Amino acid sequence: MRLSVSDIRDYFWCPRSLWLKVNGIRTPNVNYCVGRQFHALIHGVTNTIFTIYKQQLPGKIVDMEITLSTDDLVGRIDILRVIEQGGERVYIIQDEKFKDPPKIGRVYPEDKVQIDAYAYLAEQNGYKPVSGLILYNDLIPREVKPAPERIPEIIKRVKSILSSQYLPPIELSERDKSRNSQDPMEKCQYCCYYPLCQILPPKGGITMREILSLKFVKGTQVLKEQLTKTLEEVLE
Repeated sequence: MRLSVSDIRDYFWCPRSLWLKVNGIRTPNVNYCVGRQFHALIHGVTNTIFTIYKQQLPGKIVDMEITLSTDDLVGRIDILRVIEQGGERVYIIQDEKFKDPPKIGRVYPEDKVQIDAYAYLAEQNGYKPVSGLILYNDLIPREVKPAPERIPEIIKRVKSILSSQYLPPIELSERDKSRNSQDPMEKCQYCCYYPLCQILPPKGGITMREILSLKFVKGTQVLKEQLTKTLEEVLE
């Protein structure tokens, strides 16, 4: 099984949402369309900010957008190669301008692990040394030191979740832990799977077949019809 960098990011946000996605539950198309329009809108601003930032870096700058892979991981990366007299340094660019900067810490855990995963791919393909740059909506580029060495263990954890036929429980994610939150449902209102998770057992432990058959539901026929409609809205 080869994971994408997005899979690792989704795992840090919520393991259950990743399991649902991989098992065929799609996100609403409207979110995708709005996201594409918003991305196009801010793309020009991103280019301007990083053009200014690049002017402050020493040496020759080479912009690249490349797809890198290993046996276990694949990802498409925006990078800057800063070529100096003593060699070169690779900067991985991550545009998160649709988000406020975190109130606790410099960057969000799911953004940091994405940089780590990209750095792992870059180093495995001969690009080093590697640094990361993350841009939130305050438009201040944040340089972060990647930790690619932790990615192999994270890949094992993600594969363990995805290889199981059973729905994971709702638990505190890495994002929750970074905010010192004790409520694993705190961020759920922002998730496209929220309507579905409201009807699924919080402790998980059911298969996709049981989800689709609604065997886990104890209620009237009217309730089952309502839940069937909810499932139809999120199933491919």
